[in-house]
Amino acid sequence: MEIEVLVSTMNQSSKTALVRKMNLNKYTIINQITRKTNVENDDNTSGQKFISYRDKGLSKSRNLAIRHSTSDICVLADDDMYYIDNYEETISRAYNKYPKADIIAFVVDNENRAKNKKKLRCGKLSLLKTMKIQSVQITFRKNKIIAKNIKFDEDFGTGSTYPWGEENIFLFDCKRKGLNIYYIPDKIATLIDTETSSWSRDNTIEHYNNQGIIYYRMSKVLYPFLIIQFVLRKKAIYNMDLKWYQVLVAMFRGVKKYKKSEVINCE
Repeated sequence: MEIEVLVSTMNQSSKTALVRKMNLNKYTIINQITRKTNVENDDNTSGQKFISYRDKGLSKSRNLAIRHSTSDICVLADDDMYYIDNYEETISRAYNKYPKADIIAFVVDNENRAKNKKKLRCGKLSLLKTMKIQSVQITFRKNKIIAKNIKFDEDFGTGSTYPWGEENIFLFDCKRKGLNIYYIPDKIATLIDTETSSWSRDNTIEHYNNQGIIYYRMSKVLYPFLIIQFVLRKKAIYNMDLKWYQVLVAMFRGVKKYKKSEVINCE
């Protein structure tokens, strides 16, 4: 079983330092370029591909990495991670133990702050439990993703029209198409630079317009429930700036706007 890490990064001039920093073995690195610089390309070596191109968008990067990967199991990664020495063995062992698993999420801890999220139980995840998974925890059988024609929606994710939510949409699409998603509480990596972010989740009406759109894109059936549960559970996040009804209205208005764009695009 071959394991390949798919790294999304930007404006790297060389792969050498990044590969060393991340402790990678077999990999495909997609290096998006947004400024004038000399770039390196190396996609001739099996299992050690570094592909630079002038574009932006995290989901575009993920999709390109999947197309270039040649291994059985793909591992999603950002460039601010350090993989433990035996990560390949850990991942391979989990897929051998759970042969029905198409996607397995692992533990990626945080170097800079204590973990606050509730732990998931080991085993198969329900649809709603997948919302607790971050993209850097995700591994998957490439052949199952390709067979079901599942891709990251390039309208979502950093550098796109809607700058987050791409992993939730991806996992909901996978569940909708019958794939089995598991969680295994084994560590494979550590986030080593989490103090900065390439985008901001502000408490603005526009932010909650986008959050409503993300929920709608995740599920055209469940989105009202997803919106309402957010308003009820996340009051501590928004109540310094907005009232609950403002957040609720903003999310549904975002959905209405997105539905209109869907109609226009179909015409």
